[in-house]
Amino acid sequence: MLTYVISIQVKTPEQIIEYYQARFQIEFIFRDAKQFTGLSDCQSPHPQRLDFHFNASLTSLNLAKYQAYNCHLSSQPFVFSMASYKRLQQRAASAFYLY
Repeated sequence: MLTYVISIQVKTPEQIIEYYQARFQIEFIFRDAKQFTGLSDCQSPHPQRLDFHFNASLTSLNLAKYQAYNCHLSSQPFVFSMASYKRLQQRAASAFYLY
């Protein structure tokens, strides 16, 4: 297994908070990708296929976030939840098929 070690020199408490917030954003991205776009579902042993699968999963998450951001009309800060996005898309699809 390949392990990366990253050393970052932190100079101020504000930088610690900034890195901590970024860490949680990254964790949310991977959590949503695992739960909703199948990031961990590929069973291929081939590196190229795994690479394609990971890229497709993360791209679909980014496209969903992009679409949600473009539809955001509120003055409130934009907060993205893949669960909420999925629910809204399912409602829109069911309304489309009912009428």
